[in-house]
Amino acid sequence: MKSLTKKLLFLSLIITPTLDVLIPSYEQLNEFYLKSRSNLDFVIPFSNPVKKKINTYIFEGLMNSKNSSVVDENFVKKIIKKESNNNAFAYGNFKERGLMQISKEAWEQVENKKPYEDYAFDSKMNIQVGINYLKWIEDYLSEKILSWDTLSDNKKQIFIVAGYNCGAPKLSRLKFDLDKVPITTKKYIHDVFY
Repeated sequence: MKSLTKKLLFLSLIITPTLDVLIPSYEQLNEFYLKSRSNLDFVIPFSNPVKKKINTYIFEGLMNSKNSSVVDENFVKKIIKKESNNNAFAYGNFKERGLMQISKEAWEQVENKKPYEDYAFDSKMNIQVGINYLKWIEDYLSEKILSWDTLSDNKKQIFIVAGYNCGAPKLSRLKFDLDKVPITTKKYIHDVFY
């Protein structure tokens, strides 16, 4: 048996019934372990990735942490689908982790009690931090865009998604002109909403 199987990984794949999640194969878990360099006790091997529907309570208590009219459960699910294709162990090109592909910098912007290295792949915590970061972006934009209160919810969501992808400060430097955002951000917005 491979020495890696002596390591323990609890799969905290808690997700809504309308959101499938990939349970990784042994090779994917091995890759996850090597990338994360976590102190795990053993890895539970799976022969093939299997799509599973997981319990419905992932969003309970998460959406009420800060009031927001536009950051709702469906909005968050769209971002999760785009970011990780509902894969709780997704690992991005720039070291983003988990369902919402949170970077260490974004994590530390809104979460200072639970370390990124220990919790980024915890589904519920990843979503909580992602929601808090989306709400931070919303607060930032509402302070910077003078006409924020007159925008439709859809337009606000588009700005928030642009800020999530390229960074809210970058949007500010571009004077909140969505025509000037990078082409990758334009594609990202399209993929999330259309």
